[in-house]
Amino acid sequence: MGSRSRSAAALLIDAPKCRPPPEDARARLAERDARLAADTRTDAEQFLGDPPLQRSALAQRGYVTGPAPRSASGTRVDLWKR
Repeated sequence: MGSRSRSAAALLIDAPKCRPPPEDARARLAERDARLAADTRTDAEQFLGDPPLQRSALAQRGYVTGPAPRSASGTRVDLWKR
């Protein structure tokens, strides 16, 4: 019996060359574990997909921490009222 030849796709793509080194994979997994340990969201927030506060656009604009100060430029003034 002869040896089996590799397919055309396997010849074009050499999988071992595309894989990251094990040290990089371990470092990325350690970063992921640190992020998960620092996550303070409740189970409901995680289930609903709410981002952590440091990644939330609402928290950056101040909606989560409190309302932003408003200016009086948009208030309606009734000039005919006595």
